[in-house]
Amino acid sequence: CYLESPDGTITDSIESKVCWWHMQDGRVLGLHGGQLVEYDAETLSPLGIVVKGLGNDTEVVVVENGSVLALVKKSTKEIKVI
Repeated sequence: CYLESPDGTITDSIESKVCWWHMQDGRVLGLHGGQLVEYDAETLSPLGIVVKGLGNDTEVVVVENGSVLALVKKSTKEIKVI
């Protein structure tokens, strides 16, 4: 799925979703198979894995109009800004 205007929780069921979106700075990020992946903005070819091993206990959240990406562990509410 393509998210045109990501703002808030991208998905709370990461293992079963394949989604991608543009951040405010032009970077293209996506979720695929429990991994956060960066893609080339022009060709959409994968550049590399940003975070791997995301589980169903982790929410991916985009805030500040697409300028900040955070991972939130649902069980502990621990926040990690990427």
